Amino acid sequence: MMMDKDEASSNVKDPWRLCTINQVKEVKILLSLISISLSCVMFVVVQCQLFTFFIKQATTMQRSIPPNFKISAASFQGVVGIVILFCVPIYDRAFVPIARKFTGQRSGITFCQRIGVGLILSVPNMVVLGFVETKKIGVCIQHNLMENPKPTCQ
Repeated sequence: MMMDKDEASSNVKDPWRLCTINQVKEVKILLSLISISLSCVMFVVVQCQLFTFFIKQATTMQRSIPPNFKISAASFQGVVGIVILFCVPIYDRAFVPIARKFTGQRSGITFCQRIGVGLILSVPNMVVLGFVETKKIGVCIQHNLMENPKPTCQ
């Protein structure tokens, strides 16, 4: 750590002027964590949409199987877990061996590649979801099934 003449003569050091190597490394680590956090924003948007969409859709459905048994709207969140239970073995038995041949990695693709593929696939997922919701609202307005079809805010 080098000091100029003014700092060498005074007992008080300017903390904004010189930093230790550890402080610089810690700031670099913090900045890398911020970039990782910002890259996960799209994932959080998709997850929030998924959780609210399933419950909102379930409230508009006829949820009774026999006439006296009604499934709660919140239980539709379990569909996500069931789909994951079926998709993980398919991923493990079908995709990983094929990817292993191309990449030479034991896990098929790296962890960061999995995150990237998931984020890329979430984009068309949200686009399709938007089209389906637009069509659903159009049908509801056409058949007068909505309580307040016109937006209240301008």
